Amino acid sequence: MALQQVIAGIDNENQIRLECEITGLYKATSYGAIVDTGFSGGLVLPQVIAVDIGLETVGAGNVTLADGSIRTLPMYMCKVKIGDVIQETDTLVMGNDVLIGMNVIDQFTLIVNGPKGQVSVEGAESAAGIRNALIQNPHDRLVNTLKKLTGR
Repeated sequence: MALQQVIAGIDNENQIRLECEITGLYKATSYGAIVDTGFSGGLVLPQVIAVDIGLETVGAGNVTLADGSIRTLPMYMCKVKIGDVIQETDTLVMGNDVLIGMNVIDQFTLIVNGPKGQVSVEGAESAAGIRNALIQNPHDRLVNTLKKLTGR
């Protein structure tokens, strides 16, 4: 089954943005979230959004921030939908932007065309084929390169 089309792109600050729907206890709302490959968790939401959608508290956890400091922060749960894939994920409340971490996007392949500002998102089935095409045996890659260079 193919992934429903996902709106994604590169913003004017060169950040990859991905449309997602975030569902809390009160409601679901769509956001153009920033993909944060340095964040291993699920989501980061600003407090105003967390209050608006109604996040479910699940405890607290130690978090290593980008500056290397470790803080104990409340942990929340919500659902995030990308295309037609819905996941329940851990959520931190902090900052001013909606961030999607690797825990949410690890089942997708994002293909970035920087010069054109385009990003395409592939689901698990399509992603496997893309990965297989990109990860080629080094010997085979060398042989193919030599064939192209020598014309044989």
